Amino acid sequence: MFETLPTTITSAKGPAHKRQELEWQMINALLGGSGSMRAWGNVYLPALDNENAVRYKKRLSKAVLAPFFKRAVGFSAGKAFFRPITVRAVKEKTAISDKMQAVLNDANRKSDSLNKFAASAFKDGIAKGLGYIYVEADAYSPESIKTEADFKAANIRPYLLYLPAEDVLDADIDENGNIIYAKIIEKFTRFNNETKATEE
Repeated sequence: MFETLPTTITSAKGPAHKRQELEWQMINALLGGSGSMRAWGNVYLPALDNENAVRYKKRLSKAVLAPFFKRAVGFSAGKAFFRPITVRAVKEKTAISDKMQAVLNDANRKSDSLNKFAASAFKDGIAKGLGYIYVEADAYSPESIKTEADFKAANIRPYLLYLPAEDVLDADIDENGNIIYAKIIEKFTRFNNETKATEE
């Protein structure tokens, strides 16, 4: 376990990520449909022997990917979540807390219920064999937020983020199976005032 974090955090990928990233790339292309497959060009739809660039481009523009894999993944995830998730308090006849009720109604702060969030995460996990759920909470100042009432008034509560397998570049797990270190790709968008466009 790291007693102190490494002084330098790089974008280097761990060995497990390197072994699987080509498979994840192909799975994302399959899930993306015909447009995604065409975008990869020669990687997944190689040119034929003696096929010139013009003919290949024409064939590529007409190529259609049958969505059998995407349908199988969707069907499997749908079976698991055919009935909505049932949540009960640990003690019988005890009401579910307000914080938990908020997560049930809006798990990821994007108006997705816990059932919808879990079904989406499960679908991606089935397709790739791996996925992560990260529990986050709003940052706050201990000077201004001190009591439970302060938390409630400021609407500060835990929420869930789903991390696809390919977004976790490396991880270290202890003997109990707990993740003690993870290197995650963080993606965000911002508006560029110069180009007047949103950038990722």
